[in-house]
Amino acid sequence: MAQGKSKTKAQLPANVKAKKKFSSKSKVIAKARPNAPVAPKLTGKAVDAMKMKKAISKGVSEAMENELRAKAFDGKKSLLTKKEMAEKAAASK
Repeated sequence: MAQGKSKTKAQLPANVKAKKKFSSKSKVIAKARPNAPVAPKLTGKAVDAMKMKKAISKGVSEAMENELRAKAFDGKKSLLTKKEMAEKAAASK
């Protein structure tokens, strides 16, 4: 059973409500840091260059990893990729 008065949402006093309404409209949304540098917009060439750099670094990293694994395990790859694991599971069924 409910005891006591039913709960209602608290209302702000009229004078505070008016001040709050006025101040929120007049203020511009402030940045986290007003003197923060703004990054320039990237052009098509810049985006393409970034994608190429990322692809090259990813390929180099993958090649280095494979080479190091081959040296460490005498050419045997101990860790399987997801694709190889799926193929093994399908073959065992």
